[in-house]
Amino acid sequence: MNAMTYFHKHHNHQFSQRIIRMNRYVSDLQSQIVNEIVNLGFEYPHSEEWIYQNGNGGGQSLRFEDHDLIERGGVNVSCVQGQLTPRMFESMRHHHKTLADMHPTDQDIFSATGISLVLHPKNPHVPTVHANFRLFEAEVGASQCWWFGGGADLTPYLLYPADAKHFHQTYYKAMEFNRPGLYQKYKQWCDQYFWLSHRAEARGVGGIFFDDLCTEQGFEEDFSFVRTMGDVFIESYLPIVKRHLLKDFTDAEKKWQDFRHSRYVEFNLLHDRGTKFGLLSQGRTDSILMSMPKVASWSQEPSVAEISRAAELQNVLKLPQNWIT
Repeated sequence: MNAMTYFHKHHNHQFSQRIIRMNRYVSDLQSQIVNEIVNLGFEYPHSEEWIYQNGNGGGQSLRFEDHDLIERGGVNVSCVQGQLTPRMFESMRHHHKTLADMHPTDQDIFSATGISLVLHPKNPHVPTVHANFRLFEAEVGASQCWWFGGGADLTPYLLYPADAKHFHQTYYKAMEFNRPGLYQKYKQWCDQYFWLSHRAEARGVGGIFFDDLCTEQGFEEDFSFVRTMGDVFIESYLPIVKRHLLKDFTDAEKKWQDFRHSRYVEFNLLHDRGTKFGLLSQGRTDSILMSMPKVASWSQEPSVAEISRAAELQNVLKLPQNWIT
């Protein structure tokens, strides 16, 4: 059963046309991404469907575990609606200008739909990738608002500059075609967001990040922009996978990958707003924590002198780079 069939069973009239249209798009995108992975010669991921127990709707998780290509990860779509509690409202107000002048009550409602994916490959030559594209709506008292958010970022374990350039240039070209001049803003936003302040280093080589997207151009134009960003994900990542998929790797490289996984875990638990909101809204915990790698090590940092491309990675993580020149 695909995601749209599932949501047609659980949607009701309370979901707006904006939410339904966005859900239809991300469900199609989920199928496209997973099919591209399967077309590389790998098995189909395990499908899990779930119902949101604290409101309306649910989701579909296509989960990878001990997959030939992906050690752990998944491509998730959700469409949920529930009470926007004062605690949830206050946790979001600081980051969303559309909520700044609203006054929460005990009758407020939120609706949200989106796609969220994290893929942690087995081969340390293949970088981890994260992407999500979402639409959020809120009814606060007599007021209503909506906004888009999302982005995509790359977390390599061994630095191949050509990979980082390809990833960034794909989004740069798509963004310049749709909304010229925005790439640098969203690239810097990504660098700032995925920064581990307690380590003084980036999680990876970045990408793009945007939130609170609700412009004067209106829903249709913003929706078009978000679809453009989602549509180029396959182009941004699959060529990198194909480039390194069959490369041999050493035990030292695998241990280095596990060590770098610890930084991924730290970011997601300490800094990631999506993880915090998902848990606060009592979403499906297993889907929320799907982003965690299977193995992470906090043992003594391996010697990078013995690992080709590891020292180069450490250097760029200390200072965000320009990858489009």
